[in-house]
Amino acid sequence: MAYLEVKGLKKSFGNNRVLRGVDFFLERGRTLTLVGASGNGKTTLLRCLTLLETPDSGTVTLGETTVNFGEDKKSIDSKINAIRGKIGLVFQNFNLFPQYTAFENVLLPLKLYENERRKKGLPPLNTSDESRAKEILCGMGLNDKLDLYPCQLSGGQQQRVAISRAIALEPTVLCFDEPTSALDPALSDEVAKLINSLKNIAVIVVTHDLSFAKKISDITLEVSDGVVKPVQL
Repeated sequence: MAYLEVKGLKKSFGNNRVLRGVDFFLERGRTLTLVGASGNGKTTLLRCLTLLETPDSGTVTLGETTVNFGEDKKSIDSKINAIRGKIGLVFQNFNLFPQYTAFENVLLPLKLYENERRKKGLPPLNTSDESRAKEILCGMGLNDKLDLYPCQLSGGQQQRVAISRAIALEPTVLCFDEPTSALDPALSDEVAKLINSLKNIAVIVVTHDLSFAKKISDITLEVSDGVVKPVQL
């Protein structure tokens, strides 16, 4: 059964129609890769799926919640807020805070989220944010790197910290933007293993690296001329 379903998604910037009607679905526990030439809309599609951009029209269904981007803004905003916390994103350049240690980079979103829950009168997600952050990092094999800053970590280690931060809030969809663009082949294999180890979530990966996509994909879609079509790797 589809957990994430996208229908008729469109997005333009002025007169530039980037997405012309994107349709696909994805189940939890499966990995979808988005491939295609630069400028054909891969990143725009990812930004729409992670709600960093608001589509012009179409629907996105996540679990039991459907956002119809043709509705009024108030209705759209309330539904976006309901699903935004369920979607995680690992940025291409990791976007780690350089002034914080690996541990602090993962702890920060947990603290911020718990503060928001407290303001709404909701119970805490974790008995200890510190224990949760440490557990995730150790699960990524970074138990001896907790107190190191991003500049003291290798590219692969920074990638694992970024993934740890993204999964700290237990998203049900995790997106990656060109996760191997700055890594050598050995580290690319490491990232492939990490992605393949993620369980019970839907994973979406934008990549130009077809050999990497083949290692992780259950489904591959080519983004071309604003629409998507399945391809065999």
